[in-house]
Amino acid sequence: MILNPYQEPRGFNLKFKKWRRVVDATLIAPHVSSINIGKTIPVATLNEINVFFNDQRRFKYVKDKKDYYLTLEEFLNAGRDAPKGRDCEDYAIAKRTQLISLGAAEKNLRLVAVKDNLRRINHMVLAIFNGENDVLVLDNQIRKVVKAKRLRHYKPIFALSDDLYWRF
Repeated sequence: MILNPYQEPRGFNLKFKKWRRVVDATLIAPHVSSINIGKTIPVATLNEINVFFNDQRRFKYVKDKKDYYLTLEEFLNAGRDAPKGRDCEDYAIAKRTQLISLGAAEKNLRLVAVKDNLRRINHMVLAIFNGENDVLVLDNQIRKVVKAKRLRHYKPIFALSDDLYWRF
């Protein structure tokens, strides 16, 4: 299910209300730079999405004991401490789902598993491909959206889209 940013989910709460204000502001605000990923989305909107979901006061990172992937609705309504966990995969999935609901083409949004060579852990990020050479990354460990080529400490392992799988 793709969450419409204007539709109240079950268990409507304050977090969703704040997110709706972020969506409203970014859809009507004037922006200079944008990225075409099925629909032209301002880079400022990508940054707003990244900052919103990365806010640890709203959504605390909680490593899940087993891999359970939250839907966007579960992510927003799980409470700050998320009893089922809320880790990097959940952040990436939530951001991807929100971008799709704003009109981004699913084929341009890929979940990418990486090896973080600084922390020596496996990690997941959302990569945005716009048909050009620049790939943008939304990461729950980095506040701003960054170009993939700047993330030299990440080594890609595999990537997923809705119907394709890439192994590196």
